[in-house]
Amino acid sequence: MGVMKEAVFVLHFYQPPTQALGLTQWVLQTCYLPILDRLLETPKAKMTFNISGCLLLQLKAIPNHDFFGKLKSLSDRGQIEFLASPAFHPLIPLTPPEVVRDQLGENRVILSDTVGATPVAGLFSPELAVSQDCQPLFGSFDFAVVDETANVPQSQKFLVASRQITEIIRSYPTELSAEKFINYVLKATNLPAGRQGSKLTAVIVSDAEVFGHHYTERINFFHELIQSEQMSFIKASEAVKKMPPASTGVKIATSSWQPGGLSLWTKTPLQKKYLALTGSVYSQIKTSDNTVVRDHFNRGTSSCHLYWLSNKPWWHPDLVEAGATNLIRAVRSLAIPHAQKLPSEKLYHSLVTAIWRYHWSGRVEKNYQLYDQQRRKILLALPRL
Repeated sequence: MGVMKEAVFVLHFYQPPTQALGLTQWVLQTCYLPILDRLLETPKAKMTFNISGCLLLQLKAIPNHDFFGKLKSLSDRGQIEFLASPAFHPLIPLTPPEVVRDQLGENRVILSDTVGATPVAGLFSPELAVSQDCQPLFGSFDFAVVDETANVPQSQKFLVASRQITEIIRSYPTELSAEKFINYVLKATNLPAGRQGSKLTAVIVSDAEVFGHHYTERINFFHELIQSEQMSFIKASEAVKKMPPASTGVKIATSSWQPGGLSLWTKTPLQKKYLALTGSVYSQIKTSDNTVVRDHFNRGTSSCHLYWLSNKPWWHPDLVEAGATNLIRAVRSLAIPHAQKLPSEKLYHSLVTAIWRYHWSGRVEKNYQLYDQQRRKILLALPRL
């Protein structure tokens, strides 16, 4: 047997705050609980979780399950750790820093209340979206997980995820073989000649929902992967200690784990309208300490509202409208003169009208077809495993 490869596996658990509770319950049964069960059966496999606070709140509202108990058992025996993240999954580069800080604090409180755990000093930015403007925030953490398109070196400050490895896990179009995947990872992260006895950490990042929800058979792949004798899964906080020291003056490229950096969430006229509404609302509520106001606003900041407006391929006008409605309710809940609320009201009604005009225009279906063509090219570029 050759040298065992060390790997970091970061799993991101998230459902939008406007999600129907029944769907979250379905994901819980088909994905979240099976993942925890497989880990409980495999004590040698260590893993790093990021669980959004808005998902924890939804799971808390669902009766008769043992998600929190199983999560606590894994945490108590040191098998898993948690990364910090803003509670309602906003895109950090597009969100006011004070909102990000508030949501990071809220996520910490929710995690403590539900699991009795505290996140390690590592940051998981939703969608792995980062930019140079995030540098001050990174200073608050020991390390951050980023996509390789951030163009920063693997170090004690940045845990850099392989785009290709991540894409294989979440996009491979047929049943994925754990053995073939491991062989690919071993080759893809091979060391230069002359260092054959060393270990090199592979960094794998994925939505948890891939395993059992998006792909029903991939929960079996997950189980086979963590049981492998060829790979040793360690926690992110353990891995960064083995990395080279961080360089000074590193420039962070605007990036995410999607092609095109932030363009998937910012490019279309509808997305620009949503961002304009968000900015208008925030300018009015930013000094408010009313918890109802801030809760409405935070729920409207989820990146999914912008993602659905991309129509690449997903399109869900009802959930986008629910997000926009949360934003405008933040303004409506303010104790200010009605006339001061009108600018945001106009932006809100303009956005909702534009969403439904687009919905009935026929362009949604055309974009589905266009996306299918583009997606086929991406899938053909994946290695055959």
